[in-house]
Amino acid sequence: MEHQDWKEVKWDKRAKRSSSETKKEFMKRELRAGRASTVKRYNGNGMNNLEKKMDKADEEGNLRHKKISMSVAKRISQKRLEKKMSQVELAKALYLPVNTIKEYEKPNSKVIPSAKVLNKIEKILGRVRD
Repeated sequence: MEHQDWKEVKWDKRAKRSSSETKKEFMKRELRAGRASTVKRYNGNGMNNLEKKMDKADEEGNLRHKKISMSVAKRISQKRLEKKMSQVELAKALYLPVNTIKEYEKPNSKVIPSAKVLNKIEKILGRVRD
């Protein structure tokens, strides 16, 4: 009876760049092979966009999350009360969860409404921005 040599087999689907191949050649080869995910991974010195943004924020020292201004939060609640609407009614009109409306009306909340949502709020309630 023969002895079988069992070797560990590893499966790695990610492509490796050979030492003689330039980055540009590697990217072309991967695109031709239809592996766009590899190209995304090698997006600019091996860094993805989030890492680039974080590095930029570190350099600028701007690591704080923006907050909704107190005046906008106050105006949303004032205009809603002028229209005699509850938070639930406003949320239904905007197709948003009620908790989101509550967060928008909280002063110094970390939830920031997008421009699209603010436009919808202004269509229903009237002008709320500075």
